[in-house]
Amino acid sequence: MTDESQQDGSEVRLAVDDAVTPLLGSELLNAEEAGQLLTSSPGRVVVWMGERGSGKTTLTARLYERQRLPGEDATFAGSRTLLAFEALLSQRLPVAGVSPTLADQSIRAADERNIHHLALIQGEERVNLLLADLPGALFRAIADNQLALSSIPLVRRADKLVLIVDGGRLRDPATRASVLTRVRQLLERLAADDLPHPDSDLALVVTKWDLVVEDAETLAYWQAREHQLAANVRELHADAEHVRVAAGAPASFPQDDGVGALRSWLLAPPGATPDPPVETQEWPDDAPEQTRGLRRRRT
Repeated sequence: MTDESQQDGSEVRLAVDDAVTPLLGSELLNAEEAGQLLTSSPGRVVVWMGERGSGKTTLTARLYERQRLPGEDATFAGSRTLLAFEALLSQRLPVAGVSPTLADQSIRAADERNIHHLALIQGEERVNLLLADLPGALFRAIADNQLALSSIPLVRRADKLVLIVDGGRLRDPATRASVLTRVRQLLERLAADDLPHPDSDLALVVTKWDLVVEDAETLAYWQAREHQLAANVRELHADAEHVRVAAGAPASFPQDDGVGALRSWLLAPPGATPDPPVETQEWPDDAPEQTRGLRRRRT
């Protein structure tokens, strides 16, 4: 890495192996900006697939925090959304296991600014992680077959699709069955739309793992079903990853938080084909009323 930081107005830039990355960006990226970034440097478009409160935003925040720790095998190489990351961290909730849901507090359409950018260097390679935190309401509509996955370009374009099992909801006897049902419904929708495509990867990620392992009943419930659900995922994608993550766990959590394993999977190349463009979202006319309302609020 060549450290050639400079001040240009209010924007600081860092030169990394001939690629110059703005370090201060207060806004998230839209599809067009993400596409422009991919034309100049290798990247992975990551889509978290989970409902509101499932831990999507906590995963994004923890991936950003993790690279600042000493002894990590991936080092920070810049971010076009640095201030947005810092704003995300400043609004995190202090209660262990409760995920911030900034992306869901003001539900947005998929063509708006909802992509965090984090550039990392692992070994000799610099990789751009483009972390798309789409509204949880979208995935509820998809699971209910009200909206096709194929109608969301970021999902079609994703290098890494992450199916989220909400460990917090597994702990609640009133919601645990619906968590597994939703994941299976999303698997059915992926299969119906021929996703993931051959050059993308799929993972099953259990969030809030600390809440699962500290409750014996919840752990027993999950262990009795984990193998079959993971097998269902691998029927769709034979090399699908399976990761347990405790991204919001307190420092006293005795196990590995799984973030390092998740990051390694995200950084691994999904295929050898060139990066295709990131398309702008256009909602279909038969999209659910809630989604059409989002489009009206943007005008």
